[in-house]
Amino acid sequence: MSQPRPRAPRPRAAHAAPLLIPALLGLCGCFGPARDAFPPVCPTAAVLPGAGDLTLYRPGGGHDLTDVQIGGSVLGASGSCTDGATPRTVDATLSLSLRFQRGPAAPTRQANIPYFVAVARGEDILAKQVRTVRVDFPPNVDAVTVSTNKLLVTLPVGPDRSAAGYQVWVGFQHAAPG
Repeated sequence: MSQPRPRAPRPRAAHAAPLLIPALLGLCGCFGPARDAFPPVCPTAAVLPGAGDLTLYRPGGGHDLTDVQIGGSVLGASGSCTDGATPRTVDATLSLSLRFQRGPAAPTRQANIPYFVAVARGEDILAKQVRTVRVDFPPNVDAVTVSTNKLLVTLPVGPDRSAAGYQVWVGFQHAAPG
């Protein structure tokens, strides 16, 4: 009769646990998220009341429908935030969606329309940039939707100041009354 072969001894759980637990914890990410695992909080973005609509009239003309060169509306702002390149900053990237209608008094099928992006904290305007978006109306098309180029805004943050404490205001840059 043959005798059963001896089995190799199995490691006891007590001996394996010190090696397995750190490995498993490291694999599951239980030591906490990496610095960039979650995006930072973004400031809120909104259209400044009174600056979300635009109507440009023919120079020297009246203000009725036949004098409209172009009309526009800010449809919205979209963006995202990442940790800034320097410590204690958040980089907010923003783009606007704009809708334009070509009016009967439009001299061409193209227009350059100024818009602004301003960063505020409470009642204080901290920074403002005025940009221009080019609007092209293809033949036989009198209404288009365009997106602006992405704009980067770097915000200082810290233990007592989050990016959520800022407000980003957007709208059309109207000429000063004069």
